[in-house]
Amino acid sequence: MDLSLDTSSATRCAETLRDYLARGREPAGMAPFASVFLIGSCTENRIPESTWQDFDLHFALDTVYVRPETLDWLRDFLEALRRASTPDCRIDGTVRDRHWKLTPNPTVANNIGVHATLLSRVDHYRRVSVHPLLADNMYTRCRVLRGIHPAVWQGRRVPNRLDYLHSVGGLGWLSENLARATALYLIDPNDRSFAPFVGGYCWNITGALLFHLYTLEKGGIVGRHGALAYLRSREDTPPDVLEQAELLESHRLTPEVDHATAIALWDAAGRMLEYAGSRILSAVGCNATPEAWAGVREEPPGWTVVLNESTAFAQVCRDESETYTNGMRSAIEQARERLGRSEIGVKEWPEFLRDATSAGPAVKVQVWDQFSRLRRRFSHDYRDDWDEPVAERALFGWEDGAQALLQRLNEWSILYPGEAWLDQVAHTFHRICRHQLGSVGIAVDDAEALEPCRHTIADALAAALPLQ
Repeated sequence: MDLSLDTSSATRCAETLRDYLARGREPAGMAPFASVFLIGSCTENRIPESTWQDFDLHFALDTVYVRPETLDWLRDFLEALRRASTPDCRIDGTVRDRHWKLTPNPTVANNIGVHATLLSRVDHYRRVSVHPLLADNMYTRCRVLRGIHPAVWQGRRVPNRLDYLHSVGGLGWLSENLARATALYLIDPNDRSFAPFVGGYCWNITGALLFHLYTLEKGGIVGRHGALAYLRSREDTPPDVLEQAELLESHRLTPEVDHATAIALWDAAGRMLEYAGSRILSAVGCNATPEAWAGVREEPPGWTVVLNESTAFAQVCRDESETYTNGMRSAIEQARERLGRSEIGVKEWPEFLRDATSAGPAVKVQVWDQFSRLRRRFSHDYRDDWDEPVAERALFGWEDGAQALLQRLNEWSILYPGEAWLDQVAHTFHRICRHQLGSVGIAVDDAEALEPCRHTIADALAAALPLQ
C-alpha cells in the first residue's frame, strides 16, 4: 500500500491523506465501508497550520461481524502510514475506540497521529441510539470523505438532560475516566496504555467538560478551543479556574513533564471537573448527587462467577475536601489496606482481564466522586444490584457489554496479530458474553479460539438488536 503523502509539514500530510482516503476504494473481495469520515480539526476545509496534527479517522461497516480481510487491510494501512514517515515528519497511528493521541516527538519537526476507529454496525448503533452524547458533538462536526453521513445512518436519538449526567461522554463518565487515568499514573507513572501523555489527556477531559457546558448554557456545538473561549468570555469565571484552564491548554502538546508538573496538571483537571461539573448540574436542573459511602465496597460484577480465576472488585469514594491527587492517593491506599493487596489494577475491564492472563493484578479498584456516582446510580453499566438482569448492560455495557468486548477483540486482532494471549482473552470475553446475554434470553454458540469467539458474539448481537 503506497500512500504517497506530502510530508513537508504535518498539515500538508493531513491534507494529502484526507484526499487519498476520499478517492480510495476497498480492494476486491473486501466488504466496502458504509462510511469513511473525520472528526476534529481535520474536518475544516483548510486544516489549521500546525507541527503536530491529530487525525481522527473513522471507518464504518454495514455488518456486525468484521471479516478478517478488513482487519488485515486496516493493519496494512497503519503500517503504510508508519512507512511514509520521513526524518522531518513522523507518522504513527492506532485503532482504538477510546482516547488516544500521538505523543509528540520534539526531535522531529512534524508529528501526525492517525487515530483510527473501526465501527461495525452495532458499534455505530451504540453511539447514536444508546450513548448518543458523544455522537452529538462528533457527528455534528464531522466531515464525510465517502459513504453515508454517520448522523443519518441508523437514525439518531437526541440526547436528553440525563445523558449529560451518566451517558458515555457525559459528566459522570468524564469524572470516572479522569479518576482512572489519575489512579493509573499514581500507581505506575510509566504506564501509558490509557493516557498516552498527561498534558494531552487532562486537556481532553477539560475540553469535553467545557464543550458540554457551552451546549447546555448557550446552545449549539463547539470544539474544545471554542469552549475555552466561552469560558474566558464569562465575567463570572473565577480567576483560579481561568488560571487552571490556561495551564492545561498550554501543556496539551507537552509530551513529557516532571512529576511535580504532572501532579499540578491532574489537580488542575480536578479543579476544572469540580467547577464545570457544578455548572453542568445547575444547567440540567440537578440539585443533589448520590451520597458517598464510607470504607471499601467489594462488589464484583455478576459475570465473575464464570471465570476460573479469582477476580475482586473494590469500590471506594474519594475525599473531595482534599486536592484531587491527594484524595486519589488516599482512596487507593484505603483500598490496598482493606484488601491486604499492594498490587491493584485500575484499568477498564477488558484491559484488566487481558493483563490478568499475564499474571497481572487480580484486584480491580474503582474510585468514585460526586459526579461519577451519578453514573453509578443511573447508567445501565452499573445495574448488577437490580432484581432482574438488564439487557442494555448485557449488550452495551461500556466496559463489559458484548458490543464492547467484541470491539476490543476486533481492535486487538489488528494491533497484536498472532499473539498467544488472544485466544485466551477471547475465550474469557466469550464466557462473559454468554453469561450476560444468556441471562436476558440471548443465546451464544460455543467457541474457544479467537475467530470463532468473534464470530459467535457478532452473530448473537446481530440476532438480538433492532438495527435499522
